[in-house]
Amino acid sequence: MSPKKNIVLALAGMALFSGVANADIITFKFTGTVTYGGVLATVGDKITGLVSYDTNTLPLNDFTGYAYYKLPAPFVISASVGDHQIIANTPSVTVADNYGGNIEDSVTVSSGPVVVDNTTLYSNGSFGFHIASNAGSTEALTNTNLPVFFDLTAFDAGPSQNYGYLQMDGSSDGQLLGFSIDSIVSPQQLPQASHNHSHRSKADKNKHKYGFDD
Repeated sequence: MSPKKNIVLALAGMALFSGVANADIITFKFTGTVTYGGVLATVGDKITGLVSYDTNTLPLNDFTGYAYYKLPAPFVISASVGDHQIIANTPSVTVADNYGGNIEDSVTVSSGPVVVDNTTLYSNGSFGFHIASNAGSTEALTNTNLPVFFDLTAFDAGPSQNYGYLQMDGSSDGQLLGFSIDSIVSPQQLPQASHNHSHRSKADKNKHKYGFDD
């Protein structure tokens, strides 16, 4: 099966997840603003992504204040920025609650390898986002379960701890994209948007094709 078919099927699977009558599976739409674009985007561009998980997923590692989850296929994290598409399979989620140190509560979603534009595979790449609250700020999370809601105002650690990224590898010059995290909401919280289907740019058509309409 071609990479193009793989990404279409994966995103179609996410759309099915969001439509089934199963409250255990949640799809989140996240948005951000590009802070580093490299060759993929311009600073200030908007990025829109999706990530789904089953809240019944058991952690692979779990101890006081910390849990690590690995999401099985067909779960993915994916995004659209300009004319570019990003997808990574079987994401991991790390949740820390009242953990102490320079941050208190945090959620990290990350996955790799990464496919960009359906053709370019970064076998050592990673794509995801990280959000956190300041030391002593314990209202963002109440436990280490997979979150069912995100109140970004409670993740108040600032830009150095609230960000998204795309890396081609782990090297110092491996960054392809950096972005802020502006919102993380589930589809049932999103207003229904109306679109003029007869007047769309190439970027708008690509977003519609892959399910990233604003």
